[in-house]
Amino acid sequence: MTDSSRHRIIKCAGGIVEIDLDDALVVKNGLPVSLTRNEWNLAEVLALREGDAIPYSELLASTWGPEFQQDYPYLRVWISRLREKLEPVPSEPRIVVSTSDGYRLNVDRASS
Repeated sequence: MTDSSRHRIIKCAGGIVEIDLDDALVVKNGLPVSLTRNEWNLAEVLALREGDAIPYSELLASTWGPEFQQDYPYLRVWISRLREKLEPVPSEPRIVVSTSDGYRLNVDRASS
């Protein structure tokens, strides 16, 4: 039997950002963040992997579909938009971070 009152919440950057996967809600510094559908889809895919690096093509395909898996400029635009809303200093990302071949969400390990 599962506890339906327990939400899957992913915390990032020492709790600055919280992503509630069950309620499709993002909170930054205690205030709700308004995300577009595409921004939420991207945040959700990153959060579900809880800090694991996701290759660009996989992130594109799982967020927008296989026909987008090589559209790297498209992904960069949406990552930039997401960073503008989540990062304390968007030009110095510490929540949505680049890896050698993709992106990962810098999560607090005991967050979910």
